[in-house]
Amino acid sequence: MTGYTLRVSHYEVLGVTTDSTLMDIKRAYKEKLLNVHPDKNKGQAPKSNTYSVNQIQEAYGVLAEQTLRTQYDASLELIQKANGFYNNGEGLDEYSLDGFRFNEETLLYSIDCPRCKTKDGMHISEKLLERHVDENDLSDDGYLVLIQCVSCSLWIKVNFEQGETDEE
Repeated sequence: MTGYTLRVSHYEVLGVTTDSTLMDIKRAYKEKLLNVHPDKNKGQAPKSNTYSVNQIQEAYGVLAEQTLRTQYDASLELIQKANGFYNNGEGLDEYSLDGFRFNEETLLYSIDCPRCKTKDGMHISEKLLERHVDENDLSDDGYLVLIQCVSCSLWIKVNFEQGETDEE
């Protein structure tokens, strides 16, 4: 994965998020393959945003294998840092995780998007928060993570304390 230049991420190819489960990835993989399969789309031109079978298979191969996915996520983070994507969120609105709703079934924290008002448009998984705690040092202000709305381009900063991820 070293030297990998980011054009389109494997997550974008499959249309999933970084906190998607293996089942979500498998479902998206099958759906994407069916969309580009010539026998399933007789007489119809492929959609302009359709990725090739090779891109779909490569994305699935990496994201479905946990070790490869972990390495890929690390390489994505390095690429994003190098491109200036990863930052401290300067200029973004900041929200406390305390203001998010927690769904015990899905283990997701969510709020409605402040801009486009999409219900639960801003969400983050408990698993991702725990991973963030494990991989980062605690600052004086607690932990900070950036998230994007699922419907629009709005990014926000979410601050939280370690104990907040242990809700039952």
